[in-house]
Amino acid sequence: MEALISELAGVKTERDSLTSKVSDLEEALKEAKENLVEVAPVQESSPSEELESLSTELTAVKEEREVLNTKISELQAQLADDQKLQVAIKDRDRAQADARKYQEVLSKTEEILTQLQTKFETDLQKWEKDLEEKRNDLKMERER
Repeated sequence: MEALISELAGVKTERDSLTSKVSDLEEALKEAKENLVEVAPVQESSPSEELESLSTELTAVKEEREVLNTKISELQAQLADDQKLQVAIKDRDRAQADARKYQEVLSKTEEILTQLQTKFETDLQKWEKDLEEKRNDLKMERER
């Protein structure tokens, strides 16, 4: 993700540089047109080689800026996807932690229930034994 952010920053810097160059070229083109008019007003219909060169360079820079803008958009989309993935990973980790916690609680509950059942069975056996003894005592009392 850091690489994408770094690459995005680099692309933005390059785009800003190219935007600045476009502005400079547009100003140079404007000056060249003004100078052309001042020096040779008759040649208005046919631009000089310098003017053609500046126009060609300006066109190339604009195309390159469009390519960079497209790349920036793609990188921003990748960054958004990576951020969504990070959120999903955090959600998954949180859910796994909750599942472990619930599993521990369930395990402790089962352990307590097992202990309770064992104690109940022990107490039941003792109670049945005591009951049997009382019955035997009662039976012996009756037989006398």
